[in-house]
Amino acid sequence: KPARPGSLAAIREAFFERPIDYIPCREFLKKDAEKLASTPPADAVVPLEQVGEKSVADGPIAPYIARLYDARLLTKDEEQFYFRRMNWLKFKAATARGKLDTRRATRKQMQKIEALIDEADAVKQLIITANLRLVVSIAKKFVSAELLFEDLVSEGNLALMRSVEKFNFALGNRFSTYATYAIQRHFYRLSQRSRKQWNRFVSDDNALHALAASERNTDMC
Repeated sequence: KPARPGSLAAIREAFFERPIDYIPCREFLKKDAEKLASTPPADAVVPLEQVGEKSVADGPIAPYIARLYDARLLTKDEEQFYFRRMNWLKFKAATARGKLDTRRATRKQMQKIEALIDEADAVKQLIITANLRLVVSIAKKFVSAELLFEDLVSEGNLALMRSVEKFNFALGNRFSTYATYAIQRHFYRLSQRSRKQWNRFVSDDNALHALAASERNTDMC
């Protein structure tokens, strides 16, 4: 029998079905894991306010694009901390949920875990905001007759979000290197798909013109 919408049973069902994905890390099993995931580097600044130069974009740009440059880039230490923090929070949430009884979990227990997930999402958004200009810089290189700049930025933002979820911070690499590859690969696929569609459209259009010309010649006979 389906749980009544809004009932505690329905809330439990949705709560336990919600995926909690994170990047596993050996650090999370250490005694000082909580401290490592909760102590930001000395130079960390939140919110990500612009430091130093103003917009570095060339030429006239839309207000949305201009606002991207109000958020500064993360330092390597900040980047490591925020990725560690985000994944630690999800790990902690998943671990805590795994200890609950799916039929007896209380609202208070679920709310504590939801709070961890909400904080992880806030950290994720912070990382995304700090890297949005990366999408813009890559999108400019892929603009074509088939791919508009605005569409590329939108698609690139989605690729950026997926990259944040999949990035393994424990390897010590910079996120920008990983994200650049992922975004470019996504744009290459879009370019190939758009080119095929464009060629098909041109081919069909030429065929229609040829048919129309043939019918006109027939009418003249």
